Amino acid sequence: MGQRQCPCLPVKTEKKHIQVGDATTPKPPPVVPIIPRRKPSPLRIRVEEIDVNSLNHIVEDVDFSSIINEEVKYTSAHTTSSTGRSSSTNNLRQKKSQNISEWKETHFLHGKSHDIVTDVLQEVHGCINSSVSENIDIRISRLHQIDTETDAIFRKRLAAIASKQQVTIDQLVIKRQEIIEEIIKDGRDQIDQSEGRFQQIIEDFITELEVEMSKYLDELQRHMEKNKDKVLVSSHNSIAYLEAKVQKAKTKLFQVIETASASKRKEIFDEASKYLSERTSQLLGFEQYRKFNMEMYSTVGTKEEEQGCENITERKKFRKLIRDNKSHGQMKRTVYVDSGIHVAKENHKRAE
Repeated sequence: MGQRQCPCLPVKTEKKHIQVGDATTPKPPPVVPIIPRRKPSPLRIRVEEIDVNSLNHIVEDVDFSSIINEEVKYTSAHTTSSTGRSSSTNNLRQKKSQNISEWKETHFLHGKSHDIVTDVLQEVHGCINSSVSENIDIRISRLHQIDTETDAIFRKRLAAIASKQQVTIDQLVIKRQEIIEEIIKDGRDQIDQSEGRFQQIIEDFITELEVEMSKYLDELQRHMEKNKDKVLVSSHNSIAYLEAKVQKAKTKLFQVIETASASKRKEIFDEASKYLSERTSQLLGFEQYRKFNMEMYSTVGTKEEEQGCENITERKKFRKLIRDNKSHGQMKRTVYVDSGIHVAKENHKRAE
């Protein structure tokens, strides 16, 4: 069987020196009694269970609830500058003026013995006002602000979760290396503790030393590799477990943010609806100025032209209108009253 040596452990060899006697007087070798060789007890590995639960404890101690359940706060809706509000308020007020040009009309009333002329002069000035509460537009504009703030909050908390995830992974890697270091140290300690037995084997059973050490080292190597593989697999599973927790936390965070955003949206729409239904916020009014100027001339009975009332300044004008109206026969409507008086009424546009 070929010799095999562990690259990390030195193999001690023992040299036996044989003394050579005088060649002229050879002596027979001394008789050495044959002593049955004691079979050494087999070497056994001290098997100690490797504690990998500490890796899972690190992941289990990770808590994202403080990040997920942190209150979602939005900036106040009253941050709009007074200048912006004043400009917005002016844009929300609307006004339409009403101006009707001067309107004139002459009315006649004729009887058998009386005539009445009425001049009507009318001017109309007014306006219609309307205003919409600025609170509605303020809250509608807040919707975009809420979306922006929601995205910022979500990104900030995702970054916090990712940061915590990275810290936990670093802790897992450090802990994994510590456990592996303990495995290596335990292997070294076991080798150190077995060194005395190795010396005995070297002294008593030189021919069996290589075989025994090879078996022992191979078994120890397999044991260490098995433990190391166990740690690596457990570490990988812990990281996968952490990843699952992170994904679950992200999903829950999204639900919390979505719920908070929907609640805030509903609150804003409810406030807007409230202002829509308030009459004091949705103003609508009407205002008008009407100027009414009327002149009326009436005459009854018969009289000579010289017997007219001199204090009626427009008397001649009205009497001329009456005569012209009668001569043209422009009767629009005839009314019979109980007294039997024949009344004629004409709507006649007076020339400007």
